[in-house]
Amino acid sequence: MERRTVWDATLSDSERAALRPGLPDPLDRSPDVLVVGGGIVGLAIAAGGRQAELGRVVVLEREERLAAGASGGNAGAVAPDMHLLTDGPEFVAFGRASREVYRR
Repeated sequence: MERRTVWDATLSDSERAALRPGLPDPLDRSPDVLVVGGGIVGLAIAAGGRQAELGRVVVLEREERLAAGASGGNAGAVAPDMHLLTDGPEFVAFGRASREVYRR
């Protein structure tokens, strides 16, 4: 049975296909940036690495598709304003910017 999320119904066919990139042939085994985990945080980091022109970026995800489910560690990326009382303004600004990159 395919795992679905609440937002699956809003995806276009091309967006759905992008979430299932599959294994490239050949897999780059010496990337400049290796991101382990294709959830919201991992994808935002990968996008940031590409935008910063850090070189070849590879995302590894154990599920069949990217962004397959909720991440236990993403609360700061999904709701960065939760950190206003505990972390510096730079951290909150980074979280807000990362969230916008993910949305785009």
